[in-house]
Amino acid sequence: MKSEEVKAQLLSVSDWRHPFQLEDGTWVKMFRDWFKDWHLWRIEKLMPTIETIAGCILPEGIKNTRVLDTGCWDGFYGFEFLKRGAGHLKGIDLRKEAIRRANMVKEYFGYVDSEFEIQNLQDIDPKKESFDITLLYGLLYHLSAPIDVLVNLGKMTNSMLLISTYASREPEPILKIKRENPEKDSTGFQEMITTPSEQAVVEMLDFAGFDLILRDYPYPFYERYRNSDFGFFYAIKTYGSDEKKKAIYKALNITESYNRDLKKHQIVHLKPIRLGITPKKTVKQRVRSKIHAIIDKTL
Repeated sequence: MKSEEVKAQLLSVSDWRHPFQLEDGTWVKMFRDWFKDWHLWRIEKLMPTIETIAGCILPEGIKNTRVLDTGCWDGFYGFEFLKRGAGHLKGIDLRKEAIRRANMVKEYFGYVDSEFEIQNLQDIDPKKESFDITLLYGLLYHLSAPIDVLVNLGKMTNSMLLISTYASREPEPILKIKRENPEKDSTGFQEMITTPSEQAVVEMLDFAGFDLILRDYPYPFYERYRNSDFGFFYAIKTYGSDEKKKAIYKALNITESYNRDLKKHQIVHLKPIRLGITPKKTVKQRVRSKIHAIIDKTL
């Protein structure tokens, strides 16, 4: 199909979730006007940090990596990795329309090293494929089984899992049960879901095999989310390498706690508390029993 025909198809869609600028400078039409600035802000603030981490733990940084974008929608964030030299991108989403749009963008811009398929993240088989970098953007707080999902992604992800999620900063590892309407645009596909606290995210990622977990506090934060619990996490596998950890610490000026009064970009090292359950139980039993016990108390 000629690029002009694909361009016409792109411009015929009036509710894009992510901003794509065509070769003549035209932007696609956004579902909500503020989406454009929000997503471009995220690229500006997060990608330099992601590239820095990749440079510390991977032989060629992002170059030639295999990237998995879960809940990819139109592929916007995954394509950013291809722009920076990633070798292959796979995007999965449950929405047929999302996959159609991702393939349109792929064809127009010539992202030949990418593939997209309809798939439920909670049904993913970690034995089939592996990736260097995995994206879990805007999904963790729409899942009913986040522990299992993160464990599976941990098995599939060799180096780094990137997460954007709501995560309250209360000290306990809590998963709050909520109900959503799957018919609404801003929700997932399940009615009963969980929203994690920050410490719950840390415990689950630690259990999933990531030995360095960071939370990013950009400054200034995007105004719409400035006072919310929305946050960005980097879950990293250093495989016990002190050299890699020291390199990341030095490159990003990592701190051990967040200072709300410090008006600057901060990246904080978050540590698991191991949940204090007797060693006789398996790690899996410890995490599940503690988190489920906390859930029971909140109901």
